[in-house]
Amino acid sequence: MRKRWIRRVLAVTACAAMAAAVPSDMGSGAADCVHRRIEYILEYEPEMRRIKEAERCLDCGLELADYYAADAGFTGGEVPYDGEAHGFAFFDNSDPEVTAAVRCGVAPGELTAEAPPEFTEPGEYTLDYEVDYSFYYSTFTGTGTARLTILPPPEPEPKPQPEPEPQPEPEPQPQPEPEPQPEPEPQPQPEPQPEPEPEPEPEPQPQPEPQPEPEPQPEPEPQPEPEPQPEPEPQPEPEPQPEPDPEPQPRTEVHLPLFQGGGEGRFRPRDAMTRAELAAVAARVLGIEAGKAPEAAPFSDVPEGAWYAPSVSALSSLGVMVGVGDGTFRPDRAVTSAELQKVAERLDGLLDLCPASVPESDTVSRSRAAEFFAALLGRDGCPGPGIPAPFVDVTPEDDPKGAIAELTAVHEITVG
Repeated sequence: MRKRWIRRVLAVTACAAMAAAVPSDMGSGAADCVHRRIEYILEYEPEMRRIKEAERCLDCGLELADYYAADAGFTGGEVPYDGEAHGFAFFDNSDPEVTAAVRCGVAPGELTAEAPPEFTEPGEYTLDYEVDYSFYYSTFTGTGTARLTILPPPEPEPKPQPEPEPQPEPEPQPQPEPEPQPEPEPQPQPEPQPEPEPEPEPEPQPQPEPQPEPEPQPEPEPQPEPEPQPEPEPQPEPEPQPEPDPEPQPRTEVHLPLFQGGGEGRFRPRDAMTRAELAAVAARVLGIEAGKAPEAAPFSDVPEGAWYAPSVSALSSLGVMVGVGDGTFRPDRAVTSAELQKVAERLDGLLDLCPASVPESDTVSRSRAAEFFAALLGRDGCPGPGIPAPFVDVTPEDDPKGAIAELTAVHEITVG
C-alpha cells in the first residue's frame, strides 16, 4: 500500500523533484529526462547494517536514496572468572523509524524470543541470533553471532618452603681408660747341674725341686657403657612472612588534542558546535586517522575532499553518526544536546568511557562541548602545569576547568 501511494505521488512530482536533483556532472541525458517511469526500492544492506529507501528513474538511472540505521544484536567479550553469572548484552543502535525484534539461542535452528542464558563456569560460549527489522510495512531479517569467554582463575603460586636449620652435632663422650694390669712375677730358673766326675759309679743326682705354679691373673674389670645421649628436640618451622605488595610505579601519559582552533589564534568558545566539528572530534576519540579513513561519504551534501568527509564516512559506517533522514548529513547545522547524548552513548558502546552530564541547552557551544568531552574521557581538571589555552579569545569564564587547554595542546602528565 505504501509503494502504490508513493508511485502515485511520484507520477505527479517526479519530473520537477528529480530534475532539480540532477548533478551537473551527469551529462545532458539525465538533465533532459522527464523521469516518468520511477521505480521504488526498499532493501536491507546487512554489510552496512542499514535499510535503503530509494527512487530510481528507469529511463536515465538517476537514483535518490535515504538510509536508516538497522543495527541491533548481542555482544559478549572476555570476563575473568569470579563465580558470578555472566551473559550477553543486548544493543540497539537503529534509527527511530526502524523497530528491532530479536531471537537468540545457543544452538543454530533453535532460536527463541527469550533472554539469552547466563554462564558461571570458565569456557567459551557462542550465541546465535536473528533480528527482524520492521520499517513501516516491510520486515527484513539479519543474523549474527556473539561470543563470550569466561577466563579460568589464575593458578595459585606455590609457597616457598623454609630450609631446616642445621642441627648441632653431639659432642663425643670421653671413654674411661682401662686400669693397668699387674705384670706376672718372674719364674725361678733351675740351677745348672755340675758335670759328673769320672767315677766308676756316679753318685745319684738330686732331683730338681718342683716349680711353683704361676699365680692366676686377675680378670680385667668390665668397662662402663657410655650413657645414651638425649635426642635433640625438633625445632618449630618458622612461619613464612607475606611479601609486601609492590608499590605502583608512576607512568607518563601523552594527551593528544581533540579540538582545533577557528583560525587567527581564536577558539570561538561561544559559537555553536556544528555536526561536522562533532564528527571530527568523535573520530579522534576513536583513534581514526584522517589519512586512513575512506573519504567518500554516503551523503549528498558531503563533497569528496571536504576536511570533515573522512570522519563522516568512518562514523556512518560504524553507526556512531547517521544522516538526518533525507539523504543529507547537514554538516553546518548546530549540534543539539540530544544529538550529543546519542553520539556519547554510541561511543560508550565501543569504548570504556566515564559518565558525563550533557549541557542543558538546545544547542551546544564549543566551550561546553570541550568540557563535556574532557569529562567523558576522564581528562577534566588534569592539564599539565604551565599549559595555558593558546587562544586570545578564551577567558576563565569560558574555560573554568581548563578543558580547552587540555583538549587543544599536546602534553604529558604523570599518573600514579
